[in-house]
Amino acid sequence: MTKKGGHRDRLLMKGSAHQGSSEIASAQPKNGHRVFRSTKLVARLLSPKVSLWRYSLEAWPIALIPSVLLFALAAGLFALLGFSLESIAAPAREVSVSNFLGAVIFAPIVETLVLIGGIKILGSVSSRPVVVAMLSALVWGLFHGSFGALWFFGTVWSFFVLSCAYLAWRGRSFKAGFIAASVPHALVNLTAMSIIVLETV
Repeated sequence: MTKKGGHRDRLLMKGSAHQGSSEIASAQPKNGHRVFRSTKLVARLLSPKVSLWRYSLEAWPIALIPSVLLFALAAGLFALLGFSLESIAAPAREVSVSNFLGAVIFAPIVETLVLIGGIKILGSVSSRPVVVAMLSALVWGLFHGSFGALWFFGTVWSFFVLSCAYLAWRGRSFKAGFIAASVPHALVNLTAMSIIVLETV
C-alpha cells in the first residue's frame, strides 16, 4: 500500500464516523456525547424508516405515555409541596359533542398550522432540528401552562414529539409534515377526551 493510498483510506475511515442524517448529527455536541440519553428515540422521530401512516400511529403512544407520566410526577411533587392541585390543574372540560369534536378534530388542525408557523420562525434561531423541536415544545408547554401550571407538564413532551414529526416529514411535502404532526395530536386528544367521558359515566 502506498503512503498516498493509506492516507486516503484513513481519511475515508475517519469521515465514515460522521455519516448519517443531519438531524441525528445535530443531536450530538462536539465532544461526541449525546444530548439525549434516548438518542435512538430522537433519531427514530427525526429520521423515519417507516411509512407516513405507520409513523403517525407510532408517534401516538410515544407522545402520550411519557406525557401522562410527567403529568403524574409533577402532580405528585406539587402535592408533596403543599400546593392545591385544583388551583394549578388544567381547566375542566365539559363533556359535550361539540367539545369532543373540537378537541379531536378542530384543535389538532388549527394547532398544527400554528405549530408549523412557529417552527418556521424558530428556524431562524437555530438550524438544528432537535433544538427547534425543544424550543417549539417549550413555547407550547408555556402556552398551555398559562391556563394551569400542571398543563405544562402534560403537553411539553407531546409537542416535542409533534414538532419532531413535522420536521421529519416536511422535506417530503407540506401535506406529509402536516399529517405526521396532526394525526398523533388528534389521537392523543381522543385518548384524553375518552378518559374524561368514561369518568363521567
